[in-house]
Amino acid sequence: MKRIAIFFTLVLVLAGCQLDNPLTGNTDQPLGTGAGNLPKVVAVVPQNRGLLPDDNPDKPGIQGTVEVTFSDYMDEAGLTSANLTVLNTATGEEVQGLEIGYLPEARKLFVRSEEWPAGSEFLLTLATPGVKNSYGTVLDGNGNGRDDGAPYDDFLTTFYVSGGNPANCVPTKRPIVQSISPDTVRITQFRPQIRIQFSGPMDTLTLKTADGKPQNIQLASEQGNAVPLDLVTASRWELAVVPKESLLMGRRYVVTLASGNIRADYPTHTPDYLRALDPLGDGAQATEPDLVWYFALDTLVPPRVADVNGITDGIEIEFTTLMDTATLNSATVQVYDGNGFVPGRLRLYRTAGGITVVDYYFSRQVAGGLRVFVSHLVSSNQGLLLDSNGNGIGGEVTDDYNERL
Repeated sequence: MKRIAIFFTLVLVLAGCQLDNPLTGNTDQPLGTGAGNLPKVVAVVPQNRGLLPDDNPDKPGIQGTVEVTFSDYMDEAGLTSANLTVLNTATGEEVQGLEIGYLPEARKLFVRSEEWPAGSEFLLTLATPGVKNSYGTVLDGNGNGRDDGAPYDDFLTTFYVSGGNPANCVPTKRPIVQSISPDTVRITQFRPQIRIQFSGPMDTLTLKTADGKPQNIQLASEQGNAVPLDLVTASRWELAVVPKESLLMGRRYVVTLASGNIRADYPTHTPDYLRALDPLGDGAQATEPDLVWYFALDTLVPPRVADVNGITDGIEIEFTTLMDTATLNSATVQVYDGNGFVPGRLRLYRTAGGITVVDYYFSRQVAGGLRVFVSHLVSSNQGLLLDSNGNGIGGEVTDDYNERL
């Protein structure tokens, strides 16, 4: 009898034992089950780019089983060769004669061959929408919590056997943007170098033109006026540009990276849809958004809340500079306690150090801990909006000051 037959007989015996066990069932109910939850792959043995060992070294050839564990109970009818392929990426040929088994109680899929080709690397694909849970909900193969459709939600994993090399395993994810600079900050350089670093090797022909000009990246003022750029670097791992002319002080500038046009230089036999850039790192999807961010050119430092202290029947809020007192009112400065909003009376004064201090006197007794709110729309006497996130720009939604005392 073939070893594979023994293997799947053991699987069936285990399944029968679990069915007979009165403690099995709801006690093993995984998180995220049900029709409203997208099933995911939660574990693979061997892990991605891992070695699949020969489990019968006394027999000629390489025998081994890949094990895939799901987050939910799966529809066994979809776990067939119609929706499961293993590609030998060393040759570009599909592996034939696979033995496929599924153990429902453990939510485990088993993919076995008695003759894995030696010296090879492999790509296993579970295709959506054929693979789904027992409620009919399709597989979330890229694990981003969305139904992105085929092939973007196919589950991919790679492995290699004896004589193969993990370095030759094809990528299973799109390249992402690892870093950008300057990244939503205040700068003082009139011709800053704008740099984007990628996680994977990129096709440089999608980063620059044949005559050495940058492409698929734009710089514009906040008013929408385009700024010409010079190319500094367009390598497989980085794109760097500089403005042709000096930028204007006191302005914000917007950088746009046309993600859909930028592609990776991935190895042969990598699924083509994986070559597109995933700028947000949130999994492959049919249309990738442009990556858009901005920075500000300014030497003036926006105001911040320096300190908050308790006083008799109220609190004291100290800013880092003189404020436009017209922007400090009951809508922009508020206090909350365990019972909700605490109405109060504002008293503003300046200290000798050139800063503004606000006294907030409570109009009722407070209970529990206090939370102080100062809106990002308050401004200094120079017209600069509050900067609470510390990036030196000010006036962003994330610049609201929320602090518990």
